[in-house]
Amino acid sequence: NDNLKAFLNHSSMLKKCQIGGLSEKAKLTFFLNLYHLMITHAYLVLGTPTSSFKWVSYFNMISYQVDDDIFSLTELEHCIIRAGMNFPAQFLSKYVLPTSRYSF
Repeated sequence: NDNLKAFLNHSSMLKKCQIGGLSEKAKLTFFLNLYHLMITHAYLVLGTPTSSFKWVSYFNMISYQVDDDIFSLTELEHCIIRAGMNFPAQFLSKYVLPTSRYSF
């Protein structure tokens, strides 16, 4: 499909983005949009997970390079978008979720 090819080609241009000079608010906006773009990419390429156990690996299967970093959906959600929130209280979350190493 030509539309899918165009989508993937345009998405690959994100690796050239320079986000270092953005304000904190602009970075958060950029990463929220990136997260939704990656969800769309995952849905178009992989479909939806067929079981609840596959959801954990699903969010680690799609990664994008932006600037000099590579981000998975899990990292974006838990290390950047939710970075200022409390850590989930579920027992397994400390073993499954990544810890934040980003300063924004």
